[in-house]
Amino acid sequence: MQSPPAIFRLREILALGLPVVLALAILLAFAHTRPSQSVVSSDASTAASHLQSANTEATALLSDIRIRTVTQTDVPILNSPSTVVMLVSSTCGHCHLMLSRLAESAQGDSLAFLRVVVLEGTETGQQLLARLGVRAEVAGPTGDPQALLRDLRALGTPMWWALDARGAVVAQRIGELDASETPRWSQWTRTGVKL
Repeated sequence: MQSPPAIFRLREILALGLPVVLALAILLAFAHTRPSQSVVSSDASTAASHLQSANTEATALLSDIRIRTVTQTDVPILNSPSTVVMLVSSTCGHCHLMLSRLAESAQGDSLAFLRVVVLEGTETGQQLLARLGVRAEVAGPTGDPQALLRDLRALGTPMWWALDARGAVVAQRIGELDASETPRWSQWTRTGVKL
C-alpha cells in the first residue's frame, strides 16, 4: 500500500493541529493580559492610598473655609464633627433632587447631622429646605459665592463631604448620589458619620 502524498498528510496535521495551536495561543494571550492577584492587590492599595490622600487634601482645604450660620455667625465649615456637609445652589436641579431624597428617607425626622451650605445665602437656604421638607442646619457663604466655589475648588453642585468625629474628611462626592450611595449618605445625615 502506498502512503498518501505529503500534501494530504500536511492537511491532516493542519486540520487536527491548528485548533490545538489556536487554543494554546488564546490561553497564553489570556494569561499575559489577566492581572495577577498581587497586581490587583497593589491596585487596590494604590486606590486606597489615593483616596486617603484626597481626603487629607480636602480636610486641609476645608479647614480654612468659613461659612455664615442663620444667626449671622461666621464659623469654620469643619466645626461640626460626625457631620455631612453638602454644598448646594438653589438653582441646581440635582441639589433639589438629592435634598428631596434625603427628606423622604428621614420620614419627617430631623437630619441632625446634615449641614447644607447654600450658595445664595442662609435666607434662601431656609426657604429652599422648608419647601423641600428638609429639617437640617443651613449655612451660606461669608461673602461672594463665587469666591467660595473657587476656594472649595468646586466643580459644581451638589458637593458632599463626610466628616469623622475629629472633623476630618473621610468621604467626599461631587454630584448626584447613585442608588448604591444614597443609603449610606442618608444614614450619616441622621446618625452621624460612623465608619
